[in-house]
Amino acid sequence: MVAMGNGSIKVLRPEENSCLASTNKDADINVLRLRINQLEAELECRDQELQAQKYQLHQLQKELEAKISQIDKLQDAIGYTHDLGHSPPLARVPHHSRRFSVINQGPSQFHRVAVEVHRRLRAKEGVSAEPNSGSFCPEAKAAQVSKATHKNSRIKKFINDAIMNNDFLNKLEPQHMNQMVDCMFENVYTEGQLVIREGEPGNYLYVLSES
Repeated sequence: MVAMGNGSIKVLRPEENSCLASTNKDADINVLRLRINQLEAELECRDQELQAQKYQLHQLQKELEAKISQIDKLQDAIGYTHDLGHSPPLARVPHHSRRFSVINQGPSQFHRVAVEVHRRLRAKEGVSAEPNSGSFCPEAKAAQVSKATHKNSRIKKFINDAIMNNDFLNKLEPQHMNQMVDCMFENVYTEGQLVIREGEPGNYLYVLSES
């Protein structure tokens, strides 16, 4: 309603009331649409940041796995060559096994294999010089050449499979692998018997088999 100057009152038509209500409603809808657009833009930006972080995390995981693999290989090589002169940890036969067949190899033959592994590791680093045999493993100077030990095809296959499963020994020449297999011999250890003593020279290669 509208009050007139002469004291009379004019009532607005229903069409005019509807127009005012429609205008206010359209304004509210526009505000909501603008807010929705802003939220959608923020959500898209957050999603892009999340995807970028996921990609970066994936790359870091790949780098970490590569570093872990490299560390494992280096530790594996050090465990066999004992280039740093560290002694192997104390190892005993587990109590849950009755007896084990442990096939080890003479020091001189293992020394030649260790030198070959060392040479290949250095070659991968871009160093072409051969390691000095005397300084690399001095205790092997006086060692005699190991003799070939007769063994059946099953034992030979078992030893060869163990060599092939090693990331470094499987890169040796076939003739070196055959020499390792031929010169290894069998020792039987009972439950609780000491296999490796801390402080002893680490120039033996063990292939553990549960009998």
